[in-house]
Parts: sequence; structure tokens; C-alpha cells
Amino acid sequence: MKKQAKKQGFTLAETLLTLAIIGICAAMLITTIKNMNPTERSNLIMARKAVGNFTEATKQVLLFNSSTKKMDNLNCGESKDNDTDATKQANAKCVLELYAKYLQVTKIKSADSTGLGGQYFGELIDGLLFGIEYDSRCNLHEGETMQVLPPSEGVLSDVIVSGACAMIYYDVNGNEKPNIVGKDRFVIPVRKSGVKIQAKTVTTGS
Repeated sequence: MKKQAKKQGFTLAETLLTLAIIGICAAMLITTIKNMNPTERSNLIMARKAVGNFTEATKQVLLFNSSTKKMDNLNCGESKDNDTDATKQANAKCVLELYAKYLQVTKIKSADSTGLGGQYFGELIDGLLFGIEYDSRCNLHEGETMQVLPPSEGVLSDVIVSGACAMIYYDVNGNEKPNIVGKDRFVIPVRKSGVKIQAKTVTTGS
């Protein structure tokens, strides 16, 4: 006589516990979302998506445009102490154009009036604008506090930038208002090995 296989499944207690945990997580998420207006929610979603896109683009930039796969060795100009503003802008434009290869950029504009940083900025197919600062010595904004959007948290944080090879400034809704850092504008520090936002957190808030 064949033995019947023992049926395996969740007990009632396990099921109730799982539902309780899901309920708590959902309640926390709903509370956070309720405190945001539709525009803020949309901007936050766009900002987090942009971090992911720029992170992936950085990987491609390093893979195909740097012999050492490091940000301080891109196929753009080498930074020096006595660089003129024109040289700095040319280097930044070169890096921006490298990124444009791996993003859905519709155009690159000059004479930046967006306040994003730099004389050149790219416009993506979804309307997002981005500008880039670049220093191959990787000491941009060393020791300064800047506001960034961590990719895994979705909350605005003030962090101390310990030196970056590039700073990517982006505006999720183009030239539309409010044009305020933390609302629709964000910044991503790029270090030698790529995007790494986990710097020393000073404060965290919405």
C-alpha cells in the first residue's frame, strides 16, 4: 500500500502573521503617499527612475570610454589647476555627450539658462534635463554638503560629498517650476568607480 505524501502548506497563524505584516507595510506607504501632493509623488518617481538610468549609463560610459574603467580616465580632457572656464566647460560637454550615447537624449543645448550647472545640458525624451560638471582629479565639491536622492530610499538627504569626478544635475520636469532642489531638481555625485551616493548622512527629510 502506497504512503500518501504529506501535504505541506501554511498554517492559519502563519497566514495571519503574513497578512498583518503586509497590512502594516501598506499603511506606512499610504501614510507617506498621502502626505505628498500628486506633483510631488510624480517628481519623486521620476527622480528615482532617473537615478537608475544615470547609474546604468555610468556603467556603460566607464565600460566603453575608459581604458581603466574609472571615471578619472575618460576619453575627455584632463583637468588641471589652471584650467580656464572654457576648458572646464569643454570637458563637461565631452562627458555629457558620452552619457548621451546611453540615454534617450533628444538634443544637447548650449548657453545654459536652467541653473543646472554648466554651459551645456541634455534633454531626454521624457523632458528631463541634465547638466554635468567634470574634474578628472575627482575633487569636485570636496567637503561640501549637498542634497541628493539616494536610489534605495526615495527621501532627500543632505550628504557630505567627499570628492567626486562628476556631478550630474537633473530636473525631472524640465524648465517647469518650482525648480527647487529636493522638489524637482536633484544631484548625483559620480566617483571614480561610478555612482555611489552612500556618503555620510547629515540629515534626512522630505
